[in-house]
Amino acid sequence: MAVWVMVRLHMMELPFLIVTRFRRATMHHPLGWPWWWTITMGLARIVGTQVGSVGQMRFTGLFLEAVLPLQTLLMRNIQVKRNIHVKVQLDVLLRPERATLAELRQALRNKSAGYSDDPMNPSQEYLASMHPPVTGPSARLPNLPEEVGHLDKDGTFTLKGEWIEATAVADDKHRPRSNTVILYFHGGGHAFLSPASHRDFVCRLARDVGPGTRVFSVDYRMAPEHPFPAAIHDAFAAYLYLTEPGHEAFALDSLGNKKRNHHAPVDPRDLVVGGDSAGGNLAAALMLYLTNYVQPATEPKYVMPHAALLLSMNFAANYLCGEVETAPNPRNALGKERSWEWYHHLAQHPLVAPAHHADVSGFTSTLIHTGTHDRLVDDSRLLAHRLGLANPEALTRIENYQDMVHVHQLVSVLPSAHVASKNIARFIERSQYLHHGDYAASRPRPDKDMVKDKSADNVEWVTINLLGKESAGDKGGPMSLLKMIWPPNDDKED
Repeated sequence: MAVWVMVRLHMMELPFLIVTRFRRATMHHPLGWPWWWTITMGLARIVGTQVGSVGQMRFTGLFLEAVLPLQTLLMRNIQVKRNIHVKVQLDVLLRPERATLAELRQALRNKSAGYSDDPMNPSQEYLASMHPPVTGPSARLPNLPEEVGHLDKDGTFTLKGEWIEATAVADDKHRPRSNTVILYFHGGGHAFLSPASHRDFVCRLARDVGPGTRVFSVDYRMAPEHPFPAAIHDAFAAYLYLTEPGHEAFALDSLGNKKRNHHAPVDPRDLVVGGDSAGGNLAAALMLYLTNYVQPATEPKYVMPHAALLLSMNFAANYLCGEVETAPNPRNALGKERSWEWYHHLAQHPLVAPAHHADVSGFTSTLIHTGTHDRLVDDSRLLAHRLGLANPEALTRIENYQDMVHVHQLVSVLPSAHVASKNIARFIERSQYLHHGDYAASRPRPDKDMVKDKSADNVEWVTINLLGKESAGDKGGPMSLLKMIWPPNDDKED
């Protein structure tokens, strides 16, 4: 590995950098990046070329986590509080989920004498219950598997994260203080990176939203050690940590002592859920989890976050079953055959792949970001289409950035990254205006200059060029083709 890095660095990367540094930057490929960013990304590309395991992936992640936060050293008007640890009692946290699924699970036990929900020996009926028909007269709620990752001896896990707050400056004295709190999930294929790798972007976003904006960036449990649905349970725990810090699931702190509240409860009307790549997938999954698995068994009902920010959504196989060599668990204990059997069924679950599911109702305002060179651009477009149809009263908007790649928002040297951050801030303000009566009464309408013509599917389709200019319309391939490639579960597949 070390030899390959040195050979590629001297024979390929350095000559490329030397030659292109003397060329004028183009609009399509900004070669005029600062020298330090060019070298950083060149090294990351070298190391990442030979990634073949979770260990190598995480080695690359450690490099990025060490380098990327350096961008925040000179960033002013930002406060960061790291190492937030809260003990969560899993059995208490999952009471709504288990109550919602109790009737379904009992019916499955009664239906077949050979039924088994043992992860080591699951029956076909149990596996099929993860992806039942979601439309038509026999539509059912998909079952959820139990966690198979490691828990502490007392049945708890530790919710981790960091707080980031945008503080006011002299120039902000005439700018209203923001009450927005963003619950943010970092990307990384559900297997690597952390809030540290995304701190620069999150800080920029908080400043763009306005002074007073707070972000809780979650260091959720990752695969392969903690496969699906552990990360979703972390997301729900983080939602409760913000809105109900005194919830009984948080009876103990990280030392096992009686917990003290870390903060005052957040008004859910001020809460925004967001994430990039795998984190965007997790943000969408949390909205569906709250709607379908928590609300039916909860009184009074939880107030949903007023907006979701989904930036280049993604998911990975390790997230579902774990890697046999790295983190054996009951889903992969018998090797690749067992892993594939679980993966084949769980990959169709709506909390794993929301874009490929028909029933995505329950969302409030949703902003989706993608790019014309994003490998998941069509997944994002399909999700926007289905969200618009399933939530006609909600605000659904997709922004497709011309010539941009997967999660370009994090590359701070790109002008489009700053445009994207400011557009997110505008969308949050617009969503607050629509959903928060007190907010709307005190501020002027924030969307006068935005392209917002809706199509027949209730979606605002917007294309944004490299100068930040917006134009209406979807520039992608036919939606009918995407729906044919990724049809939702329905009665015909029962």
